[in-house]
Amino acid sequence: MCGVAGFKGSDEKAALKVAAILAEEQNRGQGSAGIAIHLCGGGDEIDVITKRGTVQDLRMRYDLRDYPGKTAVGVNRYATSGSTRFDMPPLRGEIDGQWMAFGVNGDTVNIDGKPWQQYRTSLEAVYHARSDTEVLLHLLAQTEGKDPVERMCRAFPRVEGAFSVVAVLGDGRMVLLRDRWGFRPLWIGRSEHGVAVASEDAALRGYQDLREVLPGEIIVIETDLTIAAWQYCPPAERLHVCSFESVYLKKSGSRGVNRFRSACGEKLAAELIASRMAETISNHIVVPVLDSGRDAALAFAYALGLRVVAGINRSRLSHEMRAFMAENHDARVAIAELKHVCDPEVLTGQDVILVEDSLLRGDTLSSIIPVVRRYARTVRVAIASPPVTGPCYYGIATPTRNELYASCHTIEETRRHIGADSLHYLSLAGYRSCFRHLSIAGYLEELTPDQHVCDACMSGNYPPFVPPRHSLPE
Repeated sequence: MCGVAGFKGSDEKAALKVAAILAEEQNRGQGSAGIAIHLCGGGDEIDVITKRGTVQDLRMRYDLRDYPGKTAVGVNRYATSGSTRFDMPPLRGEIDGQWMAFGVNGDTVNIDGKPWQQYRTSLEAVYHARSDTEVLLHLLAQTEGKDPVERMCRAFPRVEGAFSVVAVLGDGRMVLLRDRWGFRPLWIGRSEHGVAVASEDAALRGYQDLREVLPGEIIVIETDLTIAAWQYCPPAERLHVCSFESVYLKKSGSRGVNRFRSACGEKLAAELIASRMAETISNHIVVPVLDSGRDAALAFAYALGLRVVAGINRSRLSHEMRAFMAENHDARVAIAELKHVCDPEVLTGQDVILVEDSLLRGDTLSSIIPVVRRYARTVRVAIASPPVTGPCYYGIATPTRNELYASCHTIEETRRHIGADSLHYLSLAGYRSCFRHLSIAGYLEELTPDQHVCDACMSGNYPPFVPPRHSLPE
């Protein structure tokens, strides 16, 4: 998963505009930040600047006023393959004398029906990076076409996987493209100064005429800011919009997120009522586990008639740090301990229900619960999604089952691991009933489980293309 952004305008401040959008999308990646700029007065020159860390780290390293240009694209990277400095996007290349640079949100699975790693080897090319993004650049170079746009229209139907692409061309045009399955979101909007692109609509505050790029659609923003859009291939008959995007990845305020998370919290409460578990928690307080768990916690508490309190607050030192995105267990625990600050006055002597959006590795909850337990009488946990038992091959950095605690442990074992007095998940059926609150704006206003949404990491119902390792024991 990454956050991609772009801006094509009438002034020379595109890099600054892209940096502002990326700052609004810091929730989508903190491994590196990068911007590619079509420089004014430089002919077809495209300059790329990257820095490990956040957008703020990038801006501290580079003065963006030194990169004047009317077109720029950028990426907040959350690495799923390739970790060298050469892998930090956007990546740039020259194809038949025409420069381009692009960034991708998602992961490639197959090219021409074979794993992308195998395709990479078959080209016998020289590579700088180890990620699939550079392989896509080589794919474009191997594809016939009069210009990069035609090459993209011919090349990407050969790719299976998740990809939402933003590109800047050497002639100053900006190109957007989304895979035909619709895995990852991509939005476009306008202002009086130009056209902007982002992974989430919440990052486009102040822009008008917002709409999603449709599955299988390519959009070209010309140098005069006119927009041309068409289907480079038809949308897939069976779409695979990622449901985990709305569980955790997207920021609050993105379209449909509040409705979906609230529905999950309400459904979780209904399941507790049906199991008569609700009778045993009538004197409890509900504590959201920060931002992505807040909407579910509020709906959960309201449905049960319980009081919801801010017993855990975010440290001002944590900024946009997300423990899930850290590269190893120790880093995830360190971020969780820094980020979550318990309030003794709220928690002391209370029976607490922590409401969390999801449980993957268990690092965050196993760090929080011992601290909460210093003050609270009991600590229960309610998860507003089903157990995540399967890896994701489409842009989430959970590529193996052994990284996912629920894949090889029972609920009781998980409860003991995190140190809770009880642990309850939303059922898969209850979770899927909430998909009606998901949409592809301007295309499908209500998604259905079996036709439009991917929940493979929870249900095991994968798209028809998976990497060879999927069938291997771990």
